[in-house]
Amino acid sequence: MKRVFTMVASVFRRSRQTVERQAEWVDMMVHDLRAPLTAISSNFKILSTRGDDLPPEMRQRFVANTRLAIDRMTSLLDAMLAVSKIESDELPLRLENVSAADFLRGHLEAFEGQAYESEIRCVLDCPPDLSARFDPSLMGRVIENLISNAFKYTPKGGVIQVAASAEGRGVRFSIRDNGSGISDEYKQRIFEKYFQAPDHAGQRSRQGTGLGLTFCRLVVEAHGGRIWVEDAEGGGSNFMIWLPR
Repeated sequence: MKRVFTMVASVFRRSRQTVERQAEWVDMMVHDLRAPLTAISSNFKILSTRGDDLPPEMRQRFVANTRLAIDRMTSLLDAMLAVSKIESDELPLRLENVSAADFLRGHLEAFEGQAYESEIRCVLDCPPDLSARFDPSLMGRVIENLISNAFKYTPKGGVIQVAASAEGRGVRFSIRDNGSGISDEYKQRIFEKYFQAPDHAGQRSRQGTGLGLTFCRLVVEAHGGRIWVEDAEGGGSNFMIWLPR
């Protein structure tokens, strides 16, 4: 009887963990779908209110960026469904040799409409010959997630800096914002599931469900890399990623 009870309890525990895990991924998908939806909304708003005043080439750029955002939503759904397999080591990474400059530029351009509307300047600093080996789909979602967070916490007229450089036997990526920064005691915990770092008044300061950075950590660690955050010089946060080359 004791053995039967133990088996039933084990089955119940696994079932509960499965349900909890599924709920976590649903929350994460809702959280991360906001970024491309915001980009689509920003592009359409600019085209509908200022489209006649924009040069033809700029209008075409906003239309193209809208298509890119839609593609991002599709790839995001695919990527998010794959993350649960990463946790259980059931999904092999599709590694490719990738030009870091082209990779970052392509994902940064998808935020042009949002940058235009928010009056935020985006700066890219990356050597043209720098390359790395990683899964471009999953790492692309990580970069977009961090850029989206940077937009949330960079004030109007601020600057978002996206950079990459060789470091040792790997490549370091960085996304820097002009926000209020993160206290030292929370710099590690923000990558935990559901954790939200409070502001100086004790209120939750960073938006969202607290799952986006968890996604970033899982993907980076699956590549054998690491992710962390530092204080940016002059204020704000600098999110860093190191990947082996």
